[in-house]
Amino acid sequence: MFLLLLSALALAEKQPMQIYTTADGLPSNQINCSLSDSHGFLWFCTREGLSRFDGYTFTNYGVDQGLPDRVVNTFLETKHGEYWVGTTRGVALFNPKPSNGHPMFAAYGENEIGKVSDLVEDAEGTVWVAGDFGVFNLTRSNGTWSLRRSDVPVQQGNQAEGFLADHEGNLWIAHYQGDGHAELWRRSHDGKIDILKDPFLFNGGRITSMTEDSYRRIWLSTHQGLALLSRHPQPGGRIIEHIYATLHRQTPEAGTVFQTSDGRLWVDEGGTQEIVTDAKGRIQLRMFDPNGSGFNMEDSAGNLWNANRKTERAGFVSFGHEDGLRTEDIRSIFEGIDGALYVVTGIHSRYIHRLEGSHFTAVAPKVPSPYRKRKPDSYCGAGHPGPGHVFRRLRFREPQHD
Repeated sequence: MFLLLLSALALAEKQPMQIYTTADGLPSNQINCSLSDSHGFLWFCTREGLSRFDGYTFTNYGVDQGLPDRVVNTFLETKHGEYWVGTTRGVALFNPKPSNGHPMFAAYGENEIGKVSDLVEDAEGTVWVAGDFGVFNLTRSNGTWSLRRSDVPVQQGNQAEGFLADHEGNLWIAHYQGDGHAELWRRSHDGKIDILKDPFLFNGGRITSMTEDSYRRIWLSTHQGLALLSRHPQPGGRIIEHIYATLHRQTPEAGTVFQTSDGRLWVDEGGTQEIVTDAKGRIQLRMFDPNGSGFNMEDSAGNLWNANRKTERAGFVSFGHEDGLRTEDIRSIFEGIDGALYVVTGIHSRYIHRLEGSHFTAVAPKVPSPYRKRKPDSYCGAGHPGPGHVFRRLRFREPQHD
């Protein structure tokens, strides 16, 4: 069984992946957004409409079903289970199973909003809309939704491009100015707006997404890399706590930070990397897949997605040099008394590796080579050691780290 396991690992692909395309039923291969809902469905915003995936088949919705425009940019499920769709011509309230006389899509702001770049719901149930022509609110009263322009003063020529509603009830707004500078606006629940500026956001530091993790840290994905926001930043003070930018890559743009159900944080920063926090609170990026592009969705089976690309967690994952193994000739795999996984490799020189997260660290213990010449204790036939040969059990200490 052990040999069969090693054979399977040797033949396994790195991160089993499946890519869904129009051949599988998607209306377009260009995905603008993707997310999972509370019912286990996966939703894809495409340039040819909205698509719902149940794990087997795609159900598509477009202008023929009443969508105000075929290009869908963003999608939101509210706390009460309503679906809002952001298109290039306003927003639409989506009812997948309309009753008689009710439309599948009820459009709002087709002429007032323009192209919708983001949607978010705040703690009070108000839906915020970022559009070409400003920031708008959708509020519900007696079962009826109404659209109005918000109190966020976005000037003509500038644009609000993204939202984040945090645990304190603040609404964070990624504001982009026409001169190429980006700002971060914070609107408190009482309507006060703080404008936060930082040199990092000037000259190309455009904010593409914002994420609050379970530690209540706020991450900014920008055109100049990944940044961690300072705790409770104030105007005129320090805004950025730390910048995580990968060198020697074609573009410094960071992807969306995504937290999976097991609490792990992922980001596309020169490949799929895990954001790891040690026992002392120190943060580092650990490479998971140099050829990956991060994750932005998790399905009910625990598989991770990036747009229409699914990475299966249930399959084999192989480890090699890029994961820290000094050599790939596996001699032994065992679990230590500390609960960690250890791997021994090497023929003439042995290495002991310990798996830490998704990466191995290695030590080279100074033990006698199994190939040094020695005289056997007894022989059973010419040149064959007999039953009297001696085996010695070695006890290794836990590897020490700098």
